[in-house]
Amino acid sequence: MSLEQQEILSGRMKQISLDKITTGVYDIHTMKRVNYHLTEEQIRRLQSLAERTGLTVAEIIRRAVDEYLDGKEKKVRGEAAKKRSE
Repeated sequence: MSLEQQEILSGRMKQISLDKITTGVYDIHTMKRVNYHLTEEQIRRLQSLAERTGLTVAEIIRRAVDEYLDGKEKKVRGEAAKKRSE
């Protein structure tokens, strides 16, 4: 790993650690291990992204799930507000 990659990774890890401290969302003691099935292509893409970003595959999946759920929750809230205004 080049010095530049190490510095980038170090900066990312500091930010991830700060995020965990400030939000408490990804505290290892509050997480539960789960198993899901993914295609070989999904696994390959996740591993490739992990290598490029310096994040773990698990962290990428957690962030993707959060982003997906946040979007769905906003959509549901918007639809509920629209129905109330009708």
